[in-house]
Amino acid sequence: MRTSAAVRLLGAALAVTATVAVALPEAHAAPPGVWRYLPGTLPGTPFLTVGHNADGRLDVFAENGSDLYHQWQLPAGGWSGWEPLGSSHTWGFAVASEADGRLRLFQTTATELRTIAQDAPNGSWGSWTTLHTANGGGAVVAGRDPAGRLHVFSASDDAHQLLQTDELAPNGAWGASAVTLAYPVNSVLQLKMAANADGRPEVFSTDIFSGTAQHRWQWPDGTWSDWASLGHPRGKPGSTEITSRADGTLELYQLNEAGQLWSTAQVAPNGGWDLTWHLHTVGAPPPGCIWYSIDAARDANGQTEFYAAAASSEKGGWLKASVSRLREAPGAPGSWAVATTFDPNIADVDFFTSALDGTGRLWFFTVARRTSPIMVGFQRQSSPGVW
Repeated sequence: MRTSAAVRLLGAALAVTATVAVALPEAHAAPPGVWRYLPGTLPGTPFLTVGHNADGRLDVFAENGSDLYHQWQLPAGGWSGWEPLGSSHTWGFAVASEADGRLRLFQTTATELRTIAQDAPNGSWGSWTTLHTANGGGAVVAGRDPAGRLHVFSASDDAHQLLQTDELAPNGAWGASAVTLAYPVNSVLQLKMAANADGRPEVFSTDIFSGTAQHRWQWPDGTWSDWASLGHPRGKPGSTEITSRADGTLELYQLNEAGQLWSTAQVAPNGGWDLTWHLHTVGAPPPGCIWYSIDAARDANGQTEFYAAAASSEKGGWLKASVSRLREAPGAPGSWAVATTFDPNIADVDFFTSALDGTGRLWFFTVARRTSPIMVGFQRQSSPGVW
C-alpha cells in the first residue's frame, strides 16, 4: 500500500497481463478470517508488494528503505522465509513479469533506476543492473504490453522529470530512458499502471499537491501517446488507485484529504475518458476517523474491493486506527459498504497490500503491528470471491 502519510510515495506496479490459474497445494492457505504470519522477521518496517511466479505461486517483496527482501510460496506448500535481494536506499520499487514468465524487480534510488530478474521462470535471482542514472528517486511502475515488452515509468523528484524506459524486444535488452513529462518544483507524483481490455498498457500520474491526473497510453501500433489531462476532483488526493471494471473499462479513483472517494472512467473499453469526476458513497469509518488511503484489488469474480485505512487527527498528527475491506453494494454502483474491519492490533494502516493467487483467491498482507521483531501477517479468501 502506498499512502500520502508515508514520507516516500512509492508506485505500485499493476500486472498488465492475466495470471495463469493453476492448482496450488492447499497448504499454501490459511483458514478464512484467521491471521497467519509469513515465517521469519524483518529489520525495520517495510513497504510490501507482490509478484506472481510463472506457475502462479505468490512472491512477496518487502523493502524497509535500505534493504530488499522477498519470500515465496513453495511448490509443496508453505513459505520460504525471507531472503535478501540487496541493499540500497530505496525510493520506489515495482515488480512485473517478463514474457517468458520470469519475475523482474525495479528499484529507484537517489542516483539510479536499477533492475534484477529471475534467471529462469520460478527460479533463483541474478544480479542488479543499472537502467539509467537519475537526479533523485521517486515512484516507479512497470508492466508488459501485448507484444511481450516491458515498459517502466520512473520519477526523478529532484530533477522534476518522469522517465520512460522500454524493452527493445520481449525478454531482451533495454533502450535508453527518455523524459516524457516535466512536473513542478516541490511536486511529488503518484504513479499507477493498468492494462486496457486489449492488453495495451496505460500509465497514470497524479500530482499529490494539485490533484491533477494525467495519463499516457500505448497505441495499437506500439507507439505511445502524449500526456493528456484527466482533470481533478475536489480536494488534495490522499491516494489514487486504478481498476478494471467488469465491462473492461478502466476507472481511476482518488481519495482526497477529506475522506471523499471520487472517480472518472473510460466511456468504452480501450476508449476515451469521461473527464467528469463522480463522488462515491462510502460506508462510515470508525468513530472520529476519516478514510485517508486506499488499495484496490479485483477478485476472480470481477468484483472490485478496496482496502481502506482510517485514521483520526489529533494535535496535528495522525493517530492510526484501522484497515477495512470495502465492497460495492449489489445493484448500487458507486456505493461502498464496509464488509470487514481487520483487527487494528494486527493490520498496519501504512504497510499493506493484496494479491490474487493462481487459484483465484485474494490474499491480504500487512505488516503486523505490535510485533517485535517485525513480521508480516496475512489472510486469504476461502474460495474465489468468498472470504
